[in-house]
This record gives sequence, structure tokens and C-alpha cells, in this order.
Amino acid sequence: MTLEDINYIAQTLGVVAILGTFVAVLIQMRQTNRLLRNQAKRTQIEGIKAISEAMYQIPGLADIMMRGIAEGLESLPPAERMQILSYLMAAERTWEAMFVQYQDGLIDEELWQAHNRQTQAAINDNPVMMEFWAARREFFMPAYRAYRDVAY
Repeated sequence: MTLEDINYIAQTLGVVAILGTFVAVLIQMRQTNRLLRNQAKRTQIEGIKAISEAMYQIPGLADIMMRGIAEGLESLPPAERMQILSYLMAAERTWEAMFVQYQDGLIDEELWQAHNRQTQAAINDNPVMMEFWAARREFFMPAYRAYRDVAY
């Protein structure tokens, strides 16, 4: 075996090692992507859960919401109006974050549509939400505003 043959074998082994490393990096990237998607799903589910739970965990919030629906936000005392507006801002920020995750491809279509239907049910025919959105829509990302204005 000549020195040239040994050099050729070494180069071939080097190329195989580089290709093996490349394949390993691709596999790791796919696993990381899968983990990020799963985390985004969990975050979305936890966010929706927290919005729902707040209605029965925060004393008086459901009552304030019902009075706001019946009589409008302006009818509420200032402290209650602040409480319901803070709750609605948190809920809207959760929905905005889900929208961004969906746009970035971290949330699959099926889960997005399921939560989107739940959001529509919470927003549609709810005068408090409509009143909140009219007063606070400029606080949100332009892409989300455009989506929400059309979707709901």
C-alpha cells in the first residue's frame, strides 16, 4: 500500500465522518423542533386553561363580567372596571401569543382551529369583549389586529 493509497483512504474516512456528523446534527435539529412544537402546544393549552379558570378562581370576576355584559363596562365601579379590563387584556395577550405561535409554525392547524373556535365563542356576542377591543385594539400587533378584526 502506497502513501497515496493511505491518503485516499483517509480522505474517504474523513468525508464519511463529516456526513455522519451532518446526519446527526439534522436528527438533533428535528428533535429540537419537535420539542419546541410540543412546548408551544403545552403553553397554548395552559394559557386557554388559565383564562377559563380565572372566571371561577378570582372572587367576583364572573359576577363583574355578567354585570358588564348586561349594563356595559361604563356601568361598573372603577375598581371592577379595572379588574375586568386587566382580565380581558391578559386573555387577549394569550390569544395574540397563540396567533404568533401559529404563524411561526409552532402550533399545528388542528390545535389552532380548536382553540380558535373556543376564542370565537368567548368573543362573539359578548359586548364586554367588543367594547374592550374597540378601546384597546391599538395595543396589539398589527398582524393580530388585522386577523382578529376579520375572524371575530
